[in-house]
Amino acid sequence: MIILVTGLLPFDSGKTWLSVAITREAKRKGLKAKIFKPIAGHNAWGQFKTVIESIKRRYLICEDALIYQTYLGENDLTKINPVDLLLAPPSIEHCKSLNNFMALLTDTLKQVVCARLTRHNGKTIHYLVHDHIEVTAEPLKSWLKKLATRLDPHPISTSINDVIALLEGNDVDQELYEHLKGYSEEHDIVIVESFNNAAIPFTSMLNFDIDEVLVALPLHVLVFDSKIFMHNAKQRLMNMGFKGLETDKVIENLSFKAIFNLKPAPSISDFDVSEITKYIIRK
Repeated sequence: MIILVTGLLPFDSGKTWLSVAITREAKRKGLKAKIFKPIAGHNAWGQFKTVIESIKRRYLICEDALIYQTYLGENDLTKINPVDLLLAPPSIEHCKSLNNFMALLTDTLKQVVCARLTRHNGKTIHYLVHDHIEVTAEPLKSWLKKLATRLDPHPISTSINDVIALLEGNDVDQELYEHLKGYSEEHDIVIVESFNNAAIPFTSMLNFDIDEVLVALPLHVLVFDSKIFMHNAKQRLMNMGFKGLETDKVIENLSFKAIFNLKPAPSISDFDVSEITKYIIRK
């Protein structure tokens, strides 16, 4: 069983809390459950803990993976999150104008300073975008340079255009496919958490039979018919390219088949998803 969790908003939809809580609940019910985050991004400034942890562990690690370890006891963090992107904001001193600075802050790829790809056979590759490191400011710049010396294997210097080509290429897509295929064969249920407001985290996921699609948003979780959702995603991809894979575009004019109201909670441990989980595993 594969459950896709995506967010309606670019940020703060609640995907991670929902994904972790459902995985915990499924395990409590005796199912062999696995969480999977194909692609993640984290910010060296706003999530500086990830820089410290990456230096300590000697591989790039995102905040969501650390949450998975804390609440689910996961240890194969590079495999449950095969593609990880570290972002760092540019210094306003390097920008031509305030408008230029604001535009860079809203463009995720213009802030990528480091990336990691872990293949399904366990081999890891790190990439470093020196140009983006140079336009951030001290003392963060020194921390990023320290990170570059600690990563194992040592990162390959590259350009952001090469990173984009890598992310959009068939090689990475196939690797993510193999990761998910392996997890789905070994587990009763796999919770796949997408990134930001991407309807699907990688295009070859369109080739999987998805059992349920959950869309997270403030206060609620919407459940959509998986076949209709994936069909719409495929059509949007064909007509609009990757831009068409934003969740709001995919579910436009679609009716959800169920809605769950979420109770506020101080932590993931207190987050009640019992009714959602019961609905998911009813089959």
